[in-house]
Amino acid sequence: MLFYIFFSLALLATCGSLAYLKFIKKIDFNGEKCRRVMQVVAVVYFVLAFLNLFLPDGFAISKSVEELAGMNAVYENTVRWLNGTCLIVIPLVAFYDDKCLKKVAAYFCLPASLLYAYSYSVIIRSLTSEQGRGVNTIRFAGEAFKAFMINETFRSVLFGLFCLLQVGILAFFLLKNLKDLKFAKEEILPFALVSLGILALSISTYTPQYYVGYTDLIFKRFSLTHLLVFVFMTAEIVLLYFAFRNKPREVKRMLLIAMSISLLFQFNQVFTSSGELKVQKFPLQLCNIGSYLLLILLILKSEKLFHFAIVVNVVGALIAMIVLDVENKGIGFFWNVHYILEHTKLIVIPILCLLLKEFEPLKIRDIKHFLIGFASYFAFVWVLGTICNGIWQATGNDYFKNNFLFMFDQKAAQGLLPAVGELFNIVWDLGFCKIYPVVQPLVFFAFNGFCIVGFFAIYFCGKIGEKVKKAEKEKKEAEPALV
Repeated sequence: MLFYIFFSLALLATCGSLAYLKFIKKIDFNGEKCRRVMQVVAVVYFVLAFLNLFLPDGFAISKSVEELAGMNAVYENTVRWLNGTCLIVIPLVAFYDDKCLKKVAAYFCLPASLLYAYSYSVIIRSLTSEQGRGVNTIRFAGEAFKAFMINETFRSVLFGLFCLLQVGILAFFLLKNLKDLKFAKEEILPFALVSLGILALSISTYTPQYYVGYTDLIFKRFSLTHLLVFVFMTAEIVLLYFAFRNKPREVKRMLLIAMSISLLFQFNQVFTSSGELKVQKFPLQLCNIGSYLLLILLILKSEKLFHFAIVVNVVGALIAMIVLDVENKGIGFFWNVHYILEHTKLIVIPILCLLLKEFEPLKIRDIKHFLIGFASYFAFVWVLGTICNGIWQATGNDYFKNNFLFMFDQKAAQGLLPAVGELFNIVWDLGFCKIYPVVQPLVFFAFNGFCIVGFFAIYFCGKIGEKVKKAEKEKKEAEPALV
């Protein structure tokens, strides 16, 4: 009850202050100063939302079949999902002037954020649950620290401040964009489609398990479910390409950034949900790095980083989606959803960047960017992985055990590719470290080989596309004008 009283008073003060500045002081909310301030506030909000993923949360974890059978979590699951749209919409509205997004912020995200705050009494039970993981799985953290992280007063204050910031930003956008919030008849369908699209992007990796459980659709290598994932991924690329190919460049960028924000949050939910945070959980696998890299390269508009992503991340994600390092459980299982969402987006987003002309088509000279990038990455994880595994072998402390690029763990390699597993028997001892002189170079050169094939496949597809467009243009110009 105290939370609702204090939050209501703080919200009233916040909204009252905004209204006073807008209508009494006549502050121009559309002015350059206000725009810059709100962009900074939106970035702060985004960073806080990101850091929030590392706090304990007993709801955002993988549940067993037995646990799900005894739960009725549809309400909390829905409220969290709806609120997740704010994480995508707020940064976009702060940096882009788009009428449809303004309406989504006002008519969809603002009510969703208020409902999220209203649901405090339900959500706080999960935030203070001893099942929560995140930073509480760090073995070096003391018991007092872990208890503080799930302390009801502490989490209530954090929850209230976050909700207040979120609602306050959306209320500012509402007052700022009052003239743009009226609906014309032709704007209703785009509003509905964009809202549904953002809702789809906002789904959390834990969301499906609370609605459908694991399901009987087993996600395993070369199963029907495995095939359908590729079908849906291909359909997504085709659908989005034809839906956005003639849109203004700014709209295309908003789509790509929205998808990249979605990927960033979906991947990092692994830290809220996983067991102990060990070296193996560090985001150093290629696909993990791609989850951060795509948003960074879009913000920086970096051609070099894109050349790395379109080749290395796409090829790596394709290999991961073909080999499938999963547990052969139902497709609704948390880790299956995580695996599918992360790897499919790592394929879809770079391809759409190319198709929607966010970046220039590949040129032969661009091959050096991914070769240098992957060589640097490989050297880093090889040295780090070798040293950390050496510490593990010398001390028995499994905190340091890792299998970066799948080139340190014989058992895991045998599970994926039995023939490769035997090559781990060839080993050199270097002090307390072990070096695998066949397996590790094999990983480096084999993956480079796949990437080179992928590079030229993308390059020649681009050339063919250019020729087709050129031929269509020449044909159109040659046709006699209709009178």
